Amino acid sequence: MNRAIDDVIGRFLVNLPTDEPPSVDRLFHHIVQARWFYEDFYVDDDESGGIPHLRFSEFTAQVFDRCPLLAGYNAKHRTYYEEFKAYVARIPVCGAILLNRDMDKIALAQNWSGKSWVFPKGKIN
Repeated sequence: MNRAIDDVIGRFLVNLPTDEPPSVDRLFHHIVQARWFYEDFYVDDDESGGIPHLRFSEFTAQVFDRCPLLAGYNAKHRTYYEEFKAYVARIPVCGAILLNRDMDKIALAQNWSGKSWVFPKGKIN
């Protein structure tokens, strides 16, 4: 797991400016992308089961702990995490109901955890 976390840090956080800290929302957008890469290309491709799924809060804690660029901000992880959650909650979401031409079939999307099916939706941006 540590190698996977280190790899996504290198892929998604290494280009952050070092002269000033990025805004919390910008930093966490990079971390969100890193997490999806971790889930898609490490956890899902790991046939041994040795790389665990991590909740977003767990993943961000690992990133703050392991990323040298964030070493000075580790103590503020929880505050930054809560700020980002509040920011994300304010972003509008749109959804759609998709029917075929005969109007007898509908498209549903399975959530990433595989526990439920919903209409396709997402953040507007």
